[in-house]
Amino acid sequence: QGALTIGVIGGGFGPGTGPDTYSRALAATLGDRARPVAGDGAGLDLVHVIDAKRISLRLLARLRPPLVLDFHDYYWTLPPDYPAPDRFLRVLRQHQLHRHHLAAIRRAAAVIVHSRVVAEATEREVQTLGLPRPPSVRIVPYMIPPGAIAPADESRPAPSPPIILLVGRDLFRKGFDVLLRAMPRVREKLPEARAMVVGREYFHTLLAARIMARGQVEFPGHHDPVALRQLVERATVVVLPSHQEALPISVLEAMAAGTPVVASRVGGIPEAIEDGVSGLLRRTRSVHSDLPHGMPHSAPNDSSRKVRLYPC
Repeated sequence: QGALTIGVIGGGFGPGTGPDTYSRALAATLGDRARPVAGDGAGLDLVHVIDAKRISLRLLARLRPPLVLDFHDYYWTLPPDYPAPDRFLRVLRQHQLHRHHLAAIRRAAAVIVHSRVVAEATEREVQTLGLPRPPSVRIVPYMIPPGAIAPADESRPAPSPPIILLVGRDLFRKGFDVLLRAMPRVREKLPEARAMVVGREYFHTLLAARIMARGQVEFPGHHDPVALRQLVERATVVVLPSHQEALPISVLEAMAAGTPVVASRVGGIPEAIEDGVSGLLRRTRSVHSDLPHGMPHSAPNDSSRKVRLYPC
């Protein structure tokens, strides 16, 4: 417990991402028990790798203490089955990560994941290795620290025009194509609605998305955590029509801010959202047709920010 000396490998994650939120919480929890890792890690009780895909296998082989690996997603376990302009590169990357992660698992004493869906996928891969002493797989859910996001002031007027917000990196995995198909139907109902995609996106996929959008979607770029929280609080609805998803921080932040969420029923999203209670869940293929009907509406004759989620 308090006597453990823990070497931590990881850092430099994109602000607001799951690994970044988690690594900052971990640093605050460990305090002065956390140590940098040098050489073979001699003198440490264990080494915690915050994001397994960022660690060199050569470094793992050199380390002597027991290893705890963090897996933040399950995308390495299966090929991408969604439309993306760089799909061929994604397939190659998935094969590369699969080999890398299986080799890393062979060295691990334990694996930490952050949702049930990632735990199940990881356990299936561990079983394929037939190890005499396989690493245990433990779930440590992401969380939003209490008080980090203030719930929306219900007396504040709803945004005008309505803002439909998609937050996150890797927007084609997160269903940008679905949002794009939804917007003509949304504007039939809400002609002034604005669709915005926010995040530190890859250059080539951002370029492709801008070309595909033809002015239907705004791309205001990366926001620092404070500005992003303010935008989430202002949004009419946060959408996440993902094709693959682990446990999205953007959904947790939207719920903490009191902003309605419409998302696809994939991966770890249903672990965070109770359908019809804390958000709306739909099959990815039907989000584009259901989103206009699932949009929040201000109560009749009420200019407050209180909203109702109308089921489709």
